[in-house]
Amino acid sequence: MEKIQPVMVTINDQEFDMHEQSSEAKLHYMQVVSLRQEINKLTRQIENLQASLSFREQALAENIKTVKSTIDSTSYFTNEVLVG
Repeated sequence: MEKIQPVMVTINDQEFDMHEQSSEAKLHYMQVVSLRQEINKLTRQIENLQASLSFREQALAENIKTVKSTIDSTSYFTNEVLVG
């Protein structure tokens, strides 16, 4: 018979083997693990979204500078409304 490896959890500097805990404690443990995984997944998604947002903000700023420069050099009228 194969020996079951302990699943150790540290709470308040004390270690506990989850195999020795109640069914309710095991359920809470599984939920904690699941929630941590979900938080890690969301954290990675947020990091990716922040990188995408930074890129788009920079691209927008550069595009606005380019368009404004083009408009300033070709516009003969002041207070004109431009739709683009």
